[in-house]
Amino acid sequence: MYRAKPLVGLFLAACVALPGDPALAQTGCADRDSIVGKLASEYRERPHGRGNTHNGGMLEVFRSAEGSWTIIVTRPGIGGSLQSCLLAHGESWETVPPAPAAADKTS
Repeated sequence: MYRAKPLVGLFLAACVALPGDPALAQTGCADRDSIVGKLASEYRERPHGRGNTHNGGMLEVFRSAEGSWTIIVTRPGIGGSLQSCLLAHGESWETVPPAPAAADKTS
């Protein structure tokens, strides 16, 4: 069974996950187009879902048909560019159906 890694391990893994980009290797962050391109070309990961964060960012989940997955957060950068940072990545992604809505007990 896959076990969660400590936060330090996730940060270090993010820093080396996409080794071809020097900016990413140093900080875990790079231009969004660069990260999305590498996820597609090297890992065959495509967008699976996204949502806005409370502080103006956008969290995105990418996954491949083989089960690998990556989570990034994107914020506006200098000059209108989009800066993305890797938060986590792993294997054995499983999509689960949504839980049924709870019955409204006030009726």
